[in-house]
Amino acid sequence: AMVSPIPTERGHCYLLDLGANVDCSAEHLYQFAIMGAVAAETLGVPRPRIALLNVGTEDIKGNQQVKLAAALLQQAAGLNYRGFIEGDGLYRGEAPYKNLALATADEATAIAAMAAHPILIERPVVFHGTKAALSRPPENVLTIL
Repeated sequence: AMVSPIPTERGHCYLLDLGANVDCSAEHLYQFAIMGAVAAETLGVPRPRIALLNVGTEDIKGNQQVKLAAALLQQAAGLNYRGFIEGDGLYRGEAPYKNLALATADEATAIAAMAAHPILIERPVVFHGTKAALSRPPENVLTIL
């Protein structure tokens, strides 16, 4: 697998595989994540954040291989797996928003999270009573109504 630093607003991140393989199994993607973590640590990144590049950050997005790889990575001990990330998220240096655990956050916490993570403004949070949901995809809102 090939690895290259990609410039971000906050410095850079490392992108592994770079399209060298056009059809990867979930196991291959899992192995790439491990290789990427080891490579980043070797390059001086302590406890690197691992994310799968996908067509969306929502769990329902992506092909079967990517979804299966995500399940493998979630169970992997020692990896700092953060979930899916979209291409534009790489350049902003944003961690996937779903890892902010805002589903049970109060209003003040949610506002503070939006100030600290502007990506939340692009993916609005809908509040209904004491519940909250990210409104992308729109079906997420149905879970709190």
